[in-house]
Amino acid sequence: MRQLKLKIQIHPENLELDELLKIASAKELSLTEENELLNQIRAGDSSKVEKLIASEEFMILKLIKMLGVTKEQQIPCIEIAKISLSKLLKREINSELSPKYFKFRNWVVRQGILDVLKK
Repeated sequence: MRQLKLKIQIHPENLELDELLKIASAKELSLTEENELLNQIRAGDSSKVEKLIASEEFMILKLIKMLGVTKEQQIPCIEIAKISLSKLLKREINSELSPKYFKFRNWVVRQGILDVLKK
């Protein structure tokens, strides 16, 4: 799988966190749509990776709010969260074991955010 350059879809420096949550909630996919995207990615359609990760912005922003991240730390937290999700997705695609993406995505994002906050 080629290296991904993730783009932040929402620009946190211009908006308050509650406004970002409202925007991101509109992009959130249903579980059925997420499963369908994941199956397409497993089948070799790497163009769907960015769409799946972009759909997770609402979850990322909820965790940022829950963890009390400052406005200055939001951009690095969002970036590391998306990178963590792409790594988890890559492991999922290359693994023959049971699916892990939906089980561990919240934990992986939370750990990434906590790592940024430690610095």
